[in-house]
Amino acid sequence: MLNEFSKKEAPIQGLAGLGGGVPSRLLTLASGEVTYVDDVFSTFLYDGTGAYPSGGSGQTINNGIDLSGEGGMVWVKTRNTDVRHGLFDTERGTGKALLPNENWAQVTDNTELTSFNSNGFSLGDNSGGYQFSNTTGNTQVAWTFRKCPGFFDVVTYTGTGSVQNVSHSLGSEPGAIFIKKTSGSENWAVYHRSTGNASPGKLNTTDQFNTSANGHFNSTTPTDSVFTVKTDATVNEDGASYVAYLFAHNDGSFGEDSDEAVIKCGSYTGTGTADFSEKTLGFEPQWVMVKRTDSSGPWLVADSMRGIFSDTSDDNLLQANDSGTEADYKFNAINLTPRGFTTVNNVGSVNGYGGNYIYIAIRRPHKPPEDATDVFDVFSDAGSGSTELRPGTSGSGVTDVAVIKRTESSRNPFIGYRMLGQKSLALHTDAAATTGPLGSTNAWDQMQGLELEVDDDTNVSGGTFLNYYFTRAPGFMDVVTYTGNGSAGRTISHNLGVAPELMILTGHDFDQEWVWLVNKGSGYSGQGNGNSSFDTPSAAKFGNGSSYVAPTATSFTVGNDNATNGDTSKNYIALMFGSVEGISKVGTYTGTGSQLDIDCGFTGNARFVIIRHLSGGGHFMWFDTVQGIVSGNDQHWRSNTTANPVSHTDYIDPYTGGFSLPASDSNANASGSTYLFFAIA
Repeated sequence: MLNEFSKKEAPIQGLAGLGGGVPSRLLTLASGEVTYVDDVFSTFLYDGTGAYPSGGSGQTINNGIDLSGEGGMVWVKTRNTDVRHGLFDTERGTGKALLPNENWAQVTDNTELTSFNSNGFSLGDNSGGYQFSNTTGNTQVAWTFRKCPGFFDVVTYTGTGSVQNVSHSLGSEPGAIFIKKTSGSENWAVYHRSTGNASPGKLNTTDQFNTSANGHFNSTTPTDSVFTVKTDATVNEDGASYVAYLFAHNDGSFGEDSDEAVIKCGSYTGTGTADFSEKTLGFEPQWVMVKRTDSSGPWLVADSMRGIFSDTSDDNLLQANDSGTEADYKFNAINLTPRGFTTVNNVGSVNGYGGNYIYIAIRRPHKPPEDATDVFDVFSDAGSGSTELRPGTSGSGVTDVAVIKRTESSRNPFIGYRMLGQKSLALHTDAAATTGPLGSTNAWDQMQGLELEVDDDTNVSGGTFLNYYFTRAPGFMDVVTYTGNGSAGRTISHNLGVAPELMILTGHDFDQEWVWLVNKGSGYSGQGNGNSSFDTPSAAKFGNGSSYVAPTATSFTVGNDNATNGDTSKNYIALMFGSVEGISKVGTYTGTGSQLDIDCGFTGNARFVIIRHLSGGGHFMWFDTVQGIVSGNDQHWRSNTTANPVSHTDYIDPYTGGFSLPASDSNANASGSTYLFFAIA
């Protein structure tokens, strides 16, 4: 299904007559192709299956990146064991690895990466001796970079021993270049636009960038088609073989309108304090590499799949220059924002006072959903009484938000967020987030689903649990964290791409009631862990101090109320939903007291529905097809209580296109009353 974010426009005729300067937007329209960051970059987590130390086999990683057709690079690293990095690329071919933490020539091992595929890559049984990529018992990460103008390129060349220009196809001036001699032992050479062409770095060491180097890059700034290397053996020994990885500094050529930037190479000066100063990118990143350049410091690599947490939890970091594990270098390094990232520590490797730092940052996944299964799943599961992985059932994407409700016992319904890590919140109380219900250190460390430890609320032997998994996606859902400042009229950026129609907000590190905002008409707002009536949103919660300010496609406004903006010691998390054609629908309706069909524009029945009485007190009622949306009494649960699901009334019935309200009831269809609904196909 297509929606306003993924619609394709008809090709433009007669482009041949426009000559060579055809704008990228017109080329996009002509080809019918739209490229998103999801198409050119992937962070993929997996467990090794190889033969070493005994038994095992290869495996195929399907990450959605076309390497066989477009080419690119795969960077793999073992996370839990001290094993060297391995870089593989389509220009040098399978089985040939470079080690960013070593100065070695390339090594050959045909049991490592065995093929570049149209949907990822395949790994061998890892029996050859290096064990970079697929050893049984190891947890692994693979970062895949597809060749694409405006994002990334790979080139190989032969040294001449004299200054030479090397052609590339990046289509823009590179933001960073990594060069490695493949035929012999030399340090990696790094160019970064922020340090310039006369101050190279070394990827395989912690050394500061050399401001008095002999000029690996001949003091010549790379262009959109070539980069220049001097005569040093590191980059240009006569007859030697080299590979160069080029990263763009992109100002916008991706997405439906060809105006989305997906990669930035920049710099900042350290403050020596946890001042949360933002490094503005124009997008929220999913992958960040940081290096101090004026003194010794590691090449830190962080990504949101392994864990960049928006609280005081330690981020899961790796070092490109070191073979160590995540456990060797954990601290709260950065927080992600809708427009960039902040440094949240005074550690010298990311934020030493007066220090000079460079970074490469890649935008988070941003492809619009085509089907509800891309962004949502609901299923029932029996608790195991031991640590277990719950991957979901319908092929939904990466889980960013999870709600779990125990159904056979009166227990708390809990919500967890990828960006909060181990901490989760009880939906029916004003208590601060806590570890325990989603307390596994590996809870979010999965491509799909959650890993849950034993807990009475979420995973206990004999318990039965409803699980709801949501994925962030344009138009459908976004999540934002921020620290209050007590200022009325403050705007908070988000990446939903449309004005949120439904917001659910609370403080996550202090006791605070849930606040619901329904952005329909004049708007409705109420406390989410009670059953009182909703009112017109107050200026103190969502406004400029004197009037309510409705959310926009890029931001929402908070006042100076403790419920939404408090003081500088209070941290908040906001969950936003919108309507995506054929996938989700946020709306309101007026009850009739008789059968009322709610058309959500779906091709089939609604799979998930929340209903809340707005103009009078009532419960937040959660319905889904796992419990049963049937012509008869419907089992449902209520997020403002701990009670078991109930099935005493026929509240809703199936209806092609949405759902139907069959009878008069104050909770769902009283004549003249106003109700909120949120439905997913």
